[in-house]
Amino acid sequence: MAEIEKLMGVSAADIEKVMGVGSGDIEKVMGVELVTSTSYMGNRGVAMGGYTGSYARIVQIDYKAITSSGDTADFGDTTVGGRFGSVVVGNDSRACTMGGDRVIWTGSGFTGGNVLTNYIGYITIASTGNTGDFGDFLTNRYYNYSGVGNGIRGMCCGGFDPYGNINNITYITVASTGNAADAGDCTVAMSETAGNANTTRGIWWVSRTASYFQQKNADYVAIATTNNAADFGDYSVLIRTPAAIGLSESRNVWAGGRSEDSSGAYITNIEYVNPSTTMDTEEFGDLAAGASHMGGGKLGNGTRGEIWGGELNSSGLNSEVIQYITIANTGDSTDAGNLDVVRSHWDGWSGD
Repeated sequence: MAEIEKLMGVSAADIEKVMGVGSGDIEKVMGVELVTSTSYMGNRGVAMGGYTGSYARIVQIDYKAITSSGDTADFGDTTVGGRFGSVVVGNDSRACTMGGDRVIWTGSGFTGGNVLTNYIGYITIASTGNTGDFGDFLTNRYYNYSGVGNGIRGMCCGGFDPYGNINNITYITVASTGNAADAGDCTVAMSETAGNANTTRGIWWVSRTASYFQQKNADYVAIATTNNAADFGDYSVLIRTPAAIGLSESRNVWAGGRSEDSSGAYITNIEYVNPSTTMDTEEFGDLAAGASHMGGGKLGNGTRGEIWGGELNSSGLNSEVIQYITIANTGDSTDAGNLDVVRSHWDGWSGD
């Protein structure tokens, strides 16, 4: 719908009157694909990648109904090792996991150094099973968390490759299979970002930069383009790795993260923006407990948003708790069950 308005300066409803065709036929007549709602606000959430409190990489994919407060269950496995720091994008029927770090923790140290991957795999959300092969990233990378998209195009913004933070934005066409392509650059090289979106725009918090320390500002990009990112606004505090906890066309919500003041505290803030504008965050409420590196945001159905697990402290203790919010309201999070596998440093998706 937004593409029609950009091209012609009129709404789809006006085109119906002028051309005598229904909105369902406008795409056929005009040759422009209409995206009227973000096509991944479904009732089944899936968790992919991450690691446990012992730093062991996770191969198990978890899932649950977004509409329930029950625990997650085993969906299947990622077929290219247990990976953390991967990014997940998709549509209402498919979730795609991209990149990640496959290094193995032995209990006394990491084996073999960082083993980054350019693997892209996918699952069909309505079924259960292991990932299938989708294609390859442009580079090996992890510490992404910044998957944004509108159900047609999925994008990864920034990340960490073998040489450090990167500013590259890449995209895939979710309904097909194939390798990722270049879509422009972030405003600065960054990693440990946290992405959210509506049908036309993807937004992510800059988080970790070359100096390692956190930032307050967010980037945004028009999802359908291959333009470079621009500045969106500021968070209320210097922060690293908050989690997206909900999205709708008019509201994107983030929560938690690690403060970069002298305390380095794991914070409870829940904050939101209107993704169609550029603005600083506004207060939404608080999490039950401060945490970072959680999966969320894309775990929602447009009404309810959930946040799963997360890192509770600098010793690597992770949470099993699932929390939810009602996106249209402001207020504190509510308990919504537990994870089958305790995890942090992961990403997720929801569909039907």
